[in-house]
Amino acid sequence: MSLSETSELIRKFARWSVLAIIGLILLRILWSGGLYVWEAVKPNPPPKPTVPFGQLPKISLPPSLVNLYNVNLSLETVSGRFPKLPPILPVYVVPQPQPNILNTDNAKKVAASFGFKNEPQIVSKTDYRWQDPSLPYEKFRIDPISGNFEYHYDFQANSSVLETSSANKLTLLDLESAVIQAKNFLSQRVSLPKDLQEASVSAKYVSISKNLEKEVNSPSEANAIRLEFFRSKLQYSGQEYPIVTPNPEAALVRALISMGEKRKILSVNYTYWPIESAETNTYPIRTPEQAWNDLLNNQGVVVQVQNPNIISATIQNISLAYFDDGNLQNYLQPIYVFSGQGFTQDNRVSSFTIYLPAVTSEYIVQE
Repeated sequence: MSLSETSELIRKFARWSVLAIIGLILLRILWSGGLYVWEAVKPNPPPKPTVPFGQLPKISLPPSLVNLYNVNLSLETVSGRFPKLPPILPVYVVPQPQPNILNTDNAKKVAASFGFKNEPQIVSKTDYRWQDPSLPYEKFRIDPISGNFEYHYDFQANSSVLETSSANKLTLLDLESAVIQAKNFLSQRVSLPKDLQEASVSAKYVSISKNLEKEVNSPSEANAIRLEFFRSKLQYSGQEYPIVTPNPEAALVRALISMGEKRKILSVNYTYWPIESAETNTYPIRTPEQAWNDLLNNQGVVVQVQNPNIISATIQNISLAYFDDGNLQNYLQPIYVFSGQGFTQDNRVSSFTIYLPAVTSEYIVQE
């Protein structure tokens, strides 16, 4: 091989070597870029539930106001599809109240803050009651172990607290002032937990006649204000979930205030069960499709309806929430909330709300 041929061969080898190196670099760039795009777009594997408590007790939902077996259900969400909901959610432990030597003293202090200085009638270890001759229209009851209590003023026996003269309409209590008054009233008597301090408060004008309470639209029609203290929402994985009660329109902490010059607190119901916040205690959740099928199989409970004589209904919204019972539970568990419109045989429209347990059935104790 001549010198010129050797030189040409070396030049070709160098040229192909450079091209090969460039090709390898480009291939590596393409591989890395493709891998990055794949990692970015591929679905993450669903998180695995931890199920630390094994099977959970069945949620004690209230009796259904309507037999869904007799109702023709249809799905009409805004998107026309089922919502995207998480495959798992936390289940929260509800600590069981424990008796201690300070229970009675603490109960007496709360009673004294309502004006009751006498000794209680002890019905049971969880039921202390007060009536005082100097407060003939007032009653107070407390569970000294949990601290939950009820106060009631007999406005039927003394209806003067509800009187609002037309001359004093400008001095009537407004909704915003009623919320402030009720919060101050409660915080002066009990140490409000954070989720009640940050509660969403519903305030409505109501008209009370005899023993009937009716919501009205304007203060001129009202003689009292009803307040509902809904606990602040629970947060998990960037989403918020409300805590709902057996009646979705009524909170477990609520108050009634008269609107007249006396602005008397007419009643207070305080039921609060604390929870242990631990987001690692997760359980699998039924998919919206599974929940819908269970609903069609009459497994839901109608907890709110304007007219129970509905024969058909459209589900317009599907969401998740947590069920807070008025009675003590071991766990705060998630539920599905279905809401929409129902129709009677004569085409009258009625809003409604349905609850359905959300944790998959294999992790619920079957009776």
